[in-house]
Amino acid sequence: MGDNLPYEEYITMCQASKKYKKGKWYVLEATDTKQLLSSLIVYELNLSDDQVVKGIGSIATPLYLRKKGYASLLVKETIG
Repeated sequence: MGDNLPYEEYITMCQASKKYKKGKWYVLEATDTKQLLSSLIVYELNLSDDQVVKGIGSIATPLYLRKKGYASLLVKETIG
């Protein structure tokens, strides 16, 4: 995730992205170390004047932290 950039640089890079500015970004971080565990972005898609749906994209978890349930937890917390 983020070409192994330090957390602060990764966040800065994503916040500057035109793509990411179109959605709301969520991150899951370790409470004690503030280590980034997983991230995702939620987009609102206006299909018509009365129909809005949400889409989840750019789910990312560092390779060495995968298969621990972090992305699943983040999705559940985001949509729950």
